[in-house]
Amino acid sequence: MSISTFYRWIDQHNRRIRLLATPLLFAFMISVYFIVMNTGGIKYVFSHSMYLPIIFSAVIFGALGGLAAALVAGIILGPFVPIDTLTGEAQLTVNWVYRMGFFALIGTTVGLASDGIRSYIKHLRWSVRHDAASYLPNRFALEADIKVLSTRANKEAVQYPYCLTMISLANSKEIETSFGMTALDHILMQMSSRIKKETPADTVVYRTSIDQLCLLIVESKHLEIKNFCKRLRKYFQEPFRFNALQLHGDIQIGVVKFDRILQSPSYYIQKASAATLQAEISNAPNILELNQGSDSAIVENIELLGRLKEALDSRQLQLHYQPKIDLHTGAIKHAEALMRWRHPTLGAIPPAKFIPRAERSTLINRLTEFAIDEALRQVVRWKKAGFSLKVAVNISAQNLTQPNFVYQVMSLLTKHGLDGSSLELELTENSLMHNVNNAIEVLTKLTKLGIVVSIDDFGTGYSSLQYLQKLPVSIIKIDKSFILNLASDDGSRYIVDAAVNLAHKIGMKVVAEGVEDQQSLNILKQMGCDFAQGFFISHPLPAKEFAKWRTDLGGIYRSPSAT
Repeated sequence: MSISTFYRWIDQHNRRIRLLATPLLFAFMISVYFIVMNTGGIKYVFSHSMYLPIIFSAVIFGALGGLAAALVAGIILGPFVPIDTLTGEAQLTVNWVYRMGFFALIGTTVGLASDGIRSYIKHLRWSVRHDAASYLPNRFALEADIKVLSTRANKEAVQYPYCLTMISLANSKEIETSFGMTALDHILMQMSSRIKKETPADTVVYRTSIDQLCLLIVESKHLEIKNFCKRLRKYFQEPFRFNALQLHGDIQIGVVKFDRILQSPSYYIQKASAATLQAEISNAPNILELNQGSDSAIVENIELLGRLKEALDSRQLQLHYQPKIDLHTGAIKHAEALMRWRHPTLGAIPPAKFIPRAERSTLINRLTEFAIDEALRQVVRWKKAGFSLKVAVNISAQNLTQPNFVYQVMSLLTKHGLDGSSLELELTENSLMHNVNNAIEVLTKLTKLGIVVSIDDFGTGYSSLQYLQKLPVSIIKIDKSFILNLASDDGSRYIVDAAVNLAHKIGMKVVAEGVEDQQSLNILKQMGCDFAQGFFISHPLPAKEFAKWRTDLGGIYRSPSAT
């Protein structure tokens, strides 16, 4: 048994041990007295046996207990015990007082050592169960407390509506890099204080990671989880204070509800973390109660990402091409490259299922490189077949933060013997706004290579007209949500017409995406829109089918009503 285990056992049974030890140690001292008296007196070695009950007392009761035991032992072996029982010679006062003092020294020293070890072990145990920066209980403590609840529930044979609530600070990286880890600690401690104002006094708030808090509560009519989380969100909308600054925290809340504890504690923490992740993925800072379906979806997404690298290496990914027609001439000189994944066992996997998740990982850099490389390779093939096309490839905001992205694009152009005029890069409106200054710098370098830059999904984001003018953008693509209702909704027509006029006045071309009927196409022509794409014109097609479709039309698109 280790020292820490021994002291832990003593602390766990402290009261019982002390109650039992007190009469036993006193009886031990009396036994030593009788041994000394029956073996000839204090002059013999048997008196040293008294050190044992003194040391035991010091270990069990600490310094004060060791001192008390030493004084009692000194009196027991003091003036009433002769030096020699045969002659009856009494001890000198200095002898037994000195012995008592030496007993006191031993008892106090051992007791202080015992107290120090006990204190250090308690500190270690506290450190294991607490976060040192915020002094909040940590994940280990949460797991231990869930085990205790499980044991209690099994003994009582009742079910409780448990709610494991995880609260995550989504913008923790921004705060840490801008203000340091101390700011993050301060914010989480303030979050904990706000939580405690809305929970019963005995509710424990745990810090399970650097940017996450957890609490385990039992739902009742006085504490309904949805209303509780709504109140928390309201409290978290207030800024957090750090020194003289007021900082904003983006809070995501995930809740997993269960009435019985049938799995390991880490299982429920994992589920709460998955619920929080699902809230962040959906970009909706609200409460998500994790169920088996959503959990399976998250697991499936993670597994898909694991297979994505293999898909890149084994050519499971391919590009389909959707034409953009010139609304003034009908010429088919532009196309958008759209990624498709056909897995050997799972079949066709929609882009919406893996691309958004890849954008939150470094895999997006490889996906973008593959898309540009494959699109440029196809441009070369089409040139050899006798026609030239500019191909648009979608890129992510993360690509713009990639240090060598411009060099990578330039290398791919050189690899295929093409100049930048063969390539168009599309970014969504929101992705451009993540870091405008960096976007301007990187996109300016790309346009100097002759590459065209366009804003995708225009009208759905929050870009400022001020930045729109500063960005080196040549084309805006009006989101299909406006185009789909163009023929039936006056509001959509006004918005599209205003966007077309605005773009033309600042020297940009306009693409309308999502054209699905002839009437919308006619309206766009009347508005002076430059390009159009959509299912009415053509679905995205594999490269060979696209080439045949274009060849059959002679490179000029004619509406069905015009043929």
